[in-house]
Amino acid sequence: MPQSLSLLILLALTLVLNAKRWAQAASDGNWGTAVGELLGAVLIFYLIGAAIFGVLRALRRQPGARFSESRANFAALLIVGIMLVGQSGLGAQTVAPSSDDALCHKSTGQAAIDACTRLIDSKRFSGHDLAVLLNDRGLLFYRSDNPQRAVADYDAALAANPGLGTAWYNRGLAQSELGELDDAIENFGRAGKLVPDRAAIWQSRGFVYFMKDEYARAIEDLDRAISLDPKMATAWAYRGAAHAQNGNLKQGAADVAQAIRLEPGNALYASLAKEIGGKLRQQP
Repeated sequence: MPQSLSLLILLALTLVLNAKRWAQAASDGNWGTAVGELLGAVLIFYLIGAAIFGVLRALRRQPGARFSESRANFAALLIVGIMLVGQSGLGAQTVAPSSDDALCHKSTGQAAIDACTRLIDSKRFSGHDLAVLLNDRGLLFYRSDNPQRAVADYDAALAANPGLGTAWYNRGLAQSELGELDDAIENFGRAGKLVPDRAAIWQSRGFVYFMKDEYARAIEDLDRAISLDPKMATAWAYRGAAHAQNGNLKQGAADVAQAIRLEPGNALYASLAKEIGGKLRQQP
């Protein structure tokens, strides 16, 4: 089999078997997973092919054949293909029981935490997959008013996969709730480098800057959040509050008015608009 055809089949097979997992990794800013595994499959193909070709030449089964057209390419493709199928979970069941999987990722409360724990303790997951499980359990702890326990899971998730942007973001949320504002800002920054197009990251970091009375930095981050998602009402409201605290009451009032247009029934925005409006009326 020609080597070029073998490579095309290998690349197509690798993509089909890993597309879903690679897409998830890429959405978290971890392009290295896809690139590394693709290059790894090609390298293994060449190494196995070269070894088989050498054996065939030694046995004089293909004395005049060239490596690029040798049967060794087909044999190498077959071996690597079997390896890829096994690793993908099609050849051997490596996916968690559907009940625990559904509970961990789609439910809430202690039952969901217990399901995630069973999956993590099964020792069948590593790398990105383990990091996702730890991140999801951390989020469950966070939503159960246990941010300190959540941070521990985010730490473990990032140890398994430092490129998981959602874990950096969630860690920042938990740390901001714990009052660790500088650490929260750092974590939001790490998340922003990995997933720069997620408005929630910049909105959250902007709010933490607001909590630290760093209004100019808050406005800068909230500007970015609004540019990414103009319909994010919270970003408009926070930016309005930051402008007002920074002495620009008119811009603050305009931003809060836009937040109210996006979410007309929000009592917090209405209260903020009333407060800024009162300060405006007191101006000479």
